[in-house]
Amino acid sequence: MAAVQTTGNGDVRVVALNGSICHTRKSISKRTKASRRRKSTDRTTRLLIVILVLFLLTEFPQVCFSVFFAQMLNKL
Repeated sequence: MAAVQTTGNGDVRVVALNGSICHTRKSISKRTKASRRRKSTDRTTRLLIVILVLFLLTEFPQVCFSVFFAQMLNKL
């Protein structure tokens, strides 16, 4: 069991029955900011991977044709 206490400066504390402070609003907000930052980084990483794969899929055939035609011109 725990009780929620507010302080005069607007902080919210969750206090256990034995009197120890479990969490404060500041510590909780730091964790949520870190979590959001991590999710944003994960999303950016996935997006970069998708863009890279799409780029390679579109460029690879062009490279193959360029190499093929260069070899054909050398044989002439």
